[in-house]
Amino acid sequence: MFLLQSLGILGSLPAAWLILTLLVLLIYLLTRCCDRKPRPKRSIVALKWTLAIFTLLCCAAVGVGLYGNDDVHNGLEQLITAAKSIDDYITSIRNQEHQQGLQVLVDIQVVDTMFDALILPPRCR
Repeated sequence: MFLLQSLGILGSLPAAWLILTLLVLLIYLLTRCCDRKPRPKRSIVALKWTLAIFTLLCCAAVGVGLYGNDDVHNGLEQLITAAKSIDDYITSIRNQEHQQGLQVLVDIQVVDTMFDALILPPRCR
């Protein structure tokens, strides 16, 4: 239950960020729409370089996230395989123990009948 609530909160954070970003964009566009003053031409070289650097950083972050996701997935598969192997090993030990217990019971009954045959005279049997 707690896990689902945590995932719900974590899933709502990007949605809240999207809503906030869209509101900021809406306010910016509304102010630009109503602005009638002509703006002077400026060089946008710095803006282009800034956007290029942020684009590269975002692509790198996505790449690292995908690599980490794959790494975690492979580790979990190995963990599950190891857990199944341990479970199979424990099950085989339990089966061997059960079989040994049955064999011991049979051996005890045989020894008991042998002792009965040795100790009791033939009339008392």
